[in-house]
Amino acid sequence: MTEQPGRHSGQPPLGETVRWAALQYRSHLELVYPLAVFGLVSLLLDIRVELLSDLFTLDDSFGIEADTELLSSVLSEPVARVLAPVLEEVFVLLVLGVLGLFALVTMVFFVVVGIIFLLVADERSGTERLQFGRTVVAVKRLPAVLGASIVAVPLIVLGSVFLVIPGLYLFTRFALGAPAIVVDGHGPIEGLRVSWRRTDEQFVEVFLTAVVGLAVVAAVGFVPVVGELVSVFLLLPTVALTLGVLYVDSG
Repeated sequence: MTEQPGRHSGQPPLGETVRWAALQYRSHLELVYPLAVFGLVSLLLDIRVELLSDLFTLDDSFGIEADTELLSSVLSEPVARVLAPVLEEVFVLLVLGVLGLFALVTMVFFVVVGIIFLLVADERSGTERLQFGRTVVAVKRLPAVLGASIVAVPLIVLGSVFLVIPGLYLFTRFALGAPAIVVDGHGPIEGLRVSWRRTDEQFVEVFLTAVVGLAVVAAVGFVPVVGELVSVFLLLPTVALTLGVLYVDSG
């Protein structure tokens, strides 16, 4: 089928799309389960990062030094003195563990938003499919989504170096790549190409959803407990559902 770029004249305004997304979320509360998994692994990552930042410091020679006072507050002082050198020796392994957990959070994130994109496609087409079926598809498409990220992220970062604006522009143009890959089965490069075409006539809508929306998700997520819950269980699914609609309805 020939790709039809651009925002169709029959598409609703962005405000109506967001309201539709919110209603769909209320109608499909089974989305809470994958979101809870994402929230849990994100929380574990936050705890690990905070623990490492509190436990280790740089000494005058830029070496890694364990905080024995912190260890002593949790363990006895003799145990802390013995344990500190051991932790310093395995610091690299601890960092690799954090990086591995970050990779897991990234993969879970893409699977969760993939499930949401497939839900939008099913609702827009009237297709009946269980969440398990959507999860299987999202997992199968995960390597392609990660491949597209490997291509797009360095370009976005490079663009951000030049006064930020080019990076935001590229982020917007590539924002529909994940739904293109998950919903329509495109490969990594073709998914990015499809995203570029489909943002031609709806650039502002995609920018407000992907850039501004995700910025709000991240900002609210920095507020402990309440902000994190609102970010994961309310804002993130609404943004993902809206982004899915912008992709599906422009096809």
